[in-house]
Amino acid sequence: MDQLLSTERHTEFIYSDEGKIFTTSCGKSRNFITCIHGSLGVNHDYLFPALKSLSNHYQLVFYDRRGVGLSQGDFQEQTYQAHLNDISQILSCYQVPKTHLIGHSWGSIIALIFAVTYPQLVEKIVLLNPVLPYSKNRTQAYDFLSKRLEKKEIRDFLDSLDDLSSTMSLVDLIEYQNFAYGTIAHFYELNNWKKLPTFTLDFEQEESLWDSLDEVLEGSINSLSLPMLAIYGDTDISLGDLPDWQQIIPDLQTKIIPKCGHFPMIEKPKCLHNIIENFLAV
Repeated sequence: MDQLLSTERHTEFIYSDEGKIFTTSCGKSRNFITCIHGSLGVNHDYLFPALKSLSNHYQLVFYDRRGVGLSQGDFQEQTYQAHLNDISQILSCYQVPKTHLIGHSWGSIIALIFAVTYPQLVEKIVLLNPVLPYSKNRTQAYDFLSKRLEKKEIRDFLDSLDDLSSTMSLVDLIEYQNFAYGTIAHFYELNNWKKLPTFTLDFEQEESLWDSLDEVLEGSINSLSLPMLAIYGDTDISLGDLPDWQQIIPDLQTKIIPKCGHFPMIEKPKCLHNIIENFLAV
């Protein structure tokens, strides 16, 4: 592992035959939290500012998943098993005997499958805006997203971006507009999308990952006996999955954050911190 020190966090590259996984940690406690970010090309940076305050009582470990952010190499596999192997290697390198898991969006599914596969390594699981990969749920989420994008205030906001043509090149403007179109409906307050670090949307990779997860999830999650908490925003596109989650995991605890979308770590960071801290402390 190559070590790099910064004022706020300790960062390391963990090497394998395929490439290197970029990790970040903060806090000195021997109580660990492993944080798994969502998909579509975004790295862990959007999680760090809101969750780092938990480092007063925990050591947090974040990482960029394979092929994203600073985790680069010849990563041929983008399957759930490859991601589980990456997490196992990270825990081994950090000498983590047991960890809480926080997974956001797609990362919540990886957190659950890791817990199913290695229950002896997991204490509690926090599912931030969890999504279900089944085709029914994906269609439901996309329909909700499409309806959000049809709202007048969102259409007007997106149309207003054309005014930037005098200050941006055509290529940059198109990339900016595409990013806005793909993210703005995920927020309660429309301007909050600008707080999300810009990233390249990777729908093809997401779809291949969803497909690899379908058969793994069938009948496996409800075997978990670990404490689990699901957190949603009240305008979250994945909130419609909650009844299915409650059927799959009868003891699932839930919290709904008002005036919040799919990114509570950006829209309601203090509220999110308090909910997580209270759940882990019990």
